[in-house]
Amino acid sequence: MITEDQLKQLAIQWFQDTGWNYVHGAVLAPEGVAAEREDFRAVVLKGRLADVARRLNPKLIQMAKDMQEAMKRHEELGLNPEEEAFYDALADRREVLLSMGDATSKKLASELTEKLRNSTTVDCLRASR
Repeated sequence: MITEDQLKQLAIQWFQDTGWNYVHGAVLAPEGVAAEREDFRAVVLKGRLADVARRLNPKLIQMAKDMQEAMKRHEELGLNPEEEAFYDALADRREVLLSMGDATSKKLASELTEKLRNSTTVDCLRASR
């Protein structure tokens, strides 16, 4: 009969034989010599994941950062995401933005969003029933 520890050692050996590196968990533990997690609830080793993602697709990390910035843009504008869409439609035409001004464009975007939201004929912005 095989013990749990023997099975674990066989599995570790198999992974090493197939090219994987093995590091004992205590080494990576929060108080370990090469700590890679803040506590034991951290299942994903973020540093290792980022390294692998960078190797597989060097542009992936930058794409994720760009997406996070884009998702926060409406906050910087002082608009909600729906208002941002209208604002972008107005601001896409530079001459409109220049003639109306930024503040007026934001106000118009907010008003359009509110009118659309309150419309009885358009219910795409309302929660499904």
